[in-house]
Amino acid sequence: MFVRRATADSVIGRQPAPAEWFFGPWFQPSGDEDKLLTGWRTPRSKGGLEVPITVAQTYTHYLPCGGQAGDRATNGQRKRTDKYHAWGYRVTTYVNSFVCQHHPDGAFAVGKANGYFVKTKLGTVYPEAYLAYLSDNSGLVDFTAPGAEKWWQSLVNEALTNRYDGWMEDFGEYVPPDSQLADGTSGLESHNKYCTDYHKASYDLTWPRFGPDFAQFVRCGYTGTGKYARIVWGGDPSSDDSEADGLPAAISEGLSMGMSGIGYWGSDIGGYHELFTQGEASAELVTRWAEVGAFSGIMRTEADGYPRPVLPGSPRAQVWDPAVLPYWRALSRLRTQLFPYVWAAAQEYQHSGMPIMRQLSFAYPDNDVAWGKGDATAVAAARYEYLFGPNMLVAPVVKLGDRGRDVWLPPGQVGQLLGRHQLRRRVGRVQRAGLTNGPERWTGCARRRAAGSSAAVREGRHLSHAVAARRADAG
Repeated sequence: MFVRRATADSVIGRQPAPAEWFFGPWFQPSGDEDKLLTGWRTPRSKGGLEVPITVAQTYTHYLPCGGQAGDRATNGQRKRTDKYHAWGYRVTTYVNSFVCQHHPDGAFAVGKANGYFVKTKLGTVYPEAYLAYLSDNSGLVDFTAPGAEKWWQSLVNEALTNRYDGWMEDFGEYVPPDSQLADGTSGLESHNKYCTDYHKASYDLTWPRFGPDFAQFVRCGYTGTGKYARIVWGGDPSSDDSEADGLPAAISEGLSMGMSGIGYWGSDIGGYHELFTQGEASAELVTRWAEVGAFSGIMRTEADGYPRPVLPGSPRAQVWDPAVLPYWRALSRLRTQLFPYVWAAAQEYQHSGMPIMRQLSFAYPDNDVAWGKGDATAVAAARYEYLFGPNMLVAPVVKLGDRGRDVWLPPGQVGQLLGRHQLRRRVGRVQRAGLTNGPERWTGCARRRAAGSSAAVREGRHLSHAVAARRADAG
């Protein structure tokens, strides 16, 4: 298998060994954090939400502008992480490689004086416009400049002192092509290498201290970046069902990443950008995306977005909203029950380079349909299908408004994950895939009357003992 050979090469490499908690459900708090913190852990019988959650994603921007500085007097950041840890959550924060001109600690002046920023060809700091801080240009840290790596590490080290368990390591792809780096290369020449240098600086800071027990999740990379990137997420997709940048595109990206040697990958459940969509993320979109997230390497939500102005009364749907919560609860429980299976797949990646999300050709290399060739009906039915680990075939519903989809059943023994109906045809119609059927129906997979995304189980190893799988005749 080419991924085994490619990722075993020292130039490409495999992602670092993960921590177990990476593979539980992640969520981003919004609004009343304390209410959500207690709600997830409290039984419904006592008025709680009763949802298993592992990781809380918070977004104090340690860079570019030292967003944590206002909390220093009250030790607010440390109190925040202590609160999350007391409730049993892991908690992450946010960094990037920009430094804004008005950084409260005078970091921009230090970086400018020491030559730590990417420059123009005239030798001045190349001004970077950071979308969230349009009134303030930033400098981009040049990791090829002597001393710049350790200086950047000192800027983000405060997050470690405040006991965060990881961070979103954002951006890295904004190297201007006409800029100049300290090693003599142009921005165009160093555009791809910058990602590796940036994430290596983070890895070198955190791995000696925490080993696998730190969730550094990144979005930019090139050949060789993977061995310094514990988790990869798919950037900021559009909150829609477009094949160009929405939910279907996220599946394509995840499978492409797997074929590129990345095993631990996830997307923003619900999407992010809403500037060019018909509206903010709907309950249906968040639910459909959560289905895909539950069967991705990393299952993580996105509570915020970047919306255009919308009419009052049409807010972005959240996983704790009444219209989404029953499905989110069912998915989070299923994901937690599947942990032994997911963890085994994560370990398999360490040994073989085989990703958790797998394009069909990984399992069926001699079958034309797995390569998108042959019988047109079967090829159409197999679109957006993939394997989750070695034994689960996933066929998500990705078009809003759809209440069913065709499923291609590969050769071999196939059994249902949940539900009462058996799969018996090479191409079967999954009907009544409506959100109104309820999560207990929606989690099933069958030839008929199954609701929501399908997940079939191939006979094989590493099935979680918590999942009931029955053999069925696929012929």
